[in-house]
Amino acid sequence: MKTRFKPAGSYVLIERLSAEKVSEGGIHIPDSSSHESNGIIVAAGPEADPIVKENIGATLVFAVNAAKNMKGMKENQALVRGEDIFGVVLSAEVSSLPKE
Repeated sequence: MKTRFKPAGSYVLIERLSAEKVSEGGIHIPDSSSHESNGIIVAAGPEADPIVKENIGATLVFAVNAAKNMKGMKENQALVRGEDIFGVVLSAEVSSLPKE
């Protein structure tokens, strides 16, 4: 049976973005040693910022160590409080950035 989870309040459910890192010597650095502070928005609570609720599936940027894992969730999923969110990445197009 598939479990569904709806965050309460301003919490946001995210899927962590994992970027496996390899040192110059070829050593694989596990994700737990890095401080990833972004993830994909899976669900948002009723009091979450409208820009977060309107962009389910977009990349969320949040404070380092703000994501909390909960029992019963997938290993790559976590909850982030609304006040720990910096913003949503709406477009990754470099050409749309202003030139200096």
